[in-house]
Amino acid sequence: MKTDTFAKETLLLLAFVFLTSLFVRQMDAKPIFAFILLMPLMFYATIRAPVHITARVLVALGLFIEPPDMIPGAGYWVSPLEGANETLYGSLKGLINFPVSFPLFFFCAGILWYRARKTYKPVTFMPAPEPAIRMVMVFLAVVLGMWGYGMLRGGSPTPSFFQVLQLLTLPIFTLGCLYSIRGKDDFRALATIIVLVALARSALVAWVYLVVCGPLGVVPEYATTHGDSVIFDAAFLILVCHFIEVRTKRALVRLLVFGGIVLVAIAMNNRRLAFVGLGAGMVTIILFLPPSVAKRKVFRQLMWITPLLVGYIVVGGANPADKNPVYAPARLVTSVIEQNDTSSDARDVENDNLLLTLDENNPIVGPGFGFEYHEVTQLYDIAQYFPLYKFIAHNSVLWLLTIGGLAGFTALWMLFAFNAYFSARAYRLARSPNERAVGLFGLGMTFVCITADWGDQGLTSFPNLVLFAVTYAMVTKATAHGERAIQIERDVAYLLSTGYT
Repeated sequence: MKTDTFAKETLLLLAFVFLTSLFVRQMDAKPIFAFILLMPLMFYATIRAPVHITARVLVALGLFIEPPDMIPGAGYWVSPLEGANETLYGSLKGLINFPVSFPLFFFCAGILWYRARKTYKPVTFMPAPEPAIRMVMVFLAVVLGMWGYGMLRGGSPTPSFFQVLQLLTLPIFTLGCLYSIRGKDDFRALATIIVLVALARSALVAWVYLVVCGPLGVVPEYATTHGDSVIFDAAFLILVCHFIEVRTKRALVRLLVFGGIVLVAIAMNNRRLAFVGLGAGMVTIILFLPPSVAKRKVFRQLMWITPLLVGYIVVGGANPADKNPVYAPARLVTSVIEQNDTSSDARDVENDNLLLTLDENNPIVGPGFGFEYHEVTQLYDIAQYFPLYKFIAHNSVLWLLTIGGLAGFTALWMLFAFNAYFSARAYRLARSPNERAVGLFGLGMTFVCITADWGDQGLTSFPNLVLFAVTYAMVTKATAHGERAIQIERDVAYLLSTGYT
C-alpha cells in the first residue's frame, strides 16, 4: 500500500497560492483581488473537503503564508505573497469591511474544530487522551477569563484584542487538529508538509538574497520573517528524528540534502534565535535517547568535533564586519554568546522593564489583558514602527507573567508541560520507528517553541501556534495509539494464559 505523504498536493497548493498572489502583485491590484481568487480554494478546503484534508491544507497555508504584521521582505521588497498574506492573516475588517478584525485563519480554525468535532468517530479516528483535550480547553478558558478580567479592570479594548488574537487561535486550531487528525495515518503527511514548506520558504530566502538584494549591493538584515525560524527548526528536527529511528540510506540522503538547504536558509536569514532554538531541540533529543551503541558513538564523535567547532566559531566570529557567508553561522553564534549589539541591548532593557512591571503588579493574578508594561527605561522609541510594543512585549514569557501573574502564567504554560509529557510517553509506548520519531520530534519542538517565546513574541506568532498545535495533536494521538497497542497485547496475553484459542 502506497504511503499517503500529501507531497504532490502540497506542492500544487503552494504553487497555486504563490502564482495567484504573484499575478495580483504583477497586475498592481489590491489584495482584495487575491482574496476573491483564493476564496474558492479556501471554501472547498475548509467546508467541503474531509476534515483531515482541511487540517493538512490549513497547516500548509498557515506556515507558507506570512502574517503581514511580521513585515515580510524586511522593507527591501514587497513580498510576492502579499495578496495571500492579507487574505489569510490580514484583518477582514480592513480587507472586506467585515464587522470584526479577526483574520480569515481564525474562522477557518473554528470551522475545522466544529466540523471535526461533529464528525468525530473514535472507532475510526484514534481518540486523543481526554487530559490532552481538557488541558486545551483550560487554556482557552483562562485566556477568555484573563481578557474579561482585564476589561472589567479598565483595560484598553483595542490593544487587548491584538494581545489575545493568537492566544485564542492556538487552542481553537489545536482542538481542530485533535479531532481531525486520524492518527498514524496522517503523521507522514503532516511531516512532509512541514518539510516542503520549509524548503519553499528557503527558496524565498535565496530569492531575496540573490535576486532582490544582490543587484542593489545590499546584504539584508533578514530575508523573511521570524516565523520562518520555527519552521526551519521544525523541518530539520523532523529529518533528524526520522533518520535516528529508521536509519536508512534514503533518510540519510534526505537529512543531508534537505537539512543542508534548511541550515543554509537559517544562516542566510540571519536569525540567531533559529540556531538557539535548533540547538535546544537537538540537545533535548540527544539527551532523551536511551543508552545505546549509536548514542555512545555520537558522543564520541562530538568529543572530536567540538574543538573544531570552537575553532570555527572563534575564527569566524572574530570579525563581525566580515560578510563571508561561510562564517555566517559562526557570527550568529558569537552574537548570541556576546550579545553586545543594539538588538540584545533593547531586549535586556525590555526584560528589565517587564520585571519591574511584574514587581509593581499583583504577582499572583496580574492585571489581565488590556494593560501595557511600564517603560521605566527607554533605549529606543519604536512606537512609529510598532505602536503596541508596550502591550505586546518581545519576551512572551515575562510578558505573560506581567499579564496573568503566577496563576495565569502557570495555567497557560502547562500546555507546554503537557506537550513534553505526551511526547516522552509517545516515544516510550511507540511500536514503530515512525511513531518513535513523532515522540522525539514533539519533545524537541517543545523547547524550540519555548525558545521562540522567550526570544521574540512566540506566543503572538501564527507560524509558531500552527506548528505547536499540529505537534501537540500528533504526540497525543501517538500516545493514544501506544496505549491501545499495550492494552491489546495485555488482553491477548490474558486470553492465551486462560487457554483461549
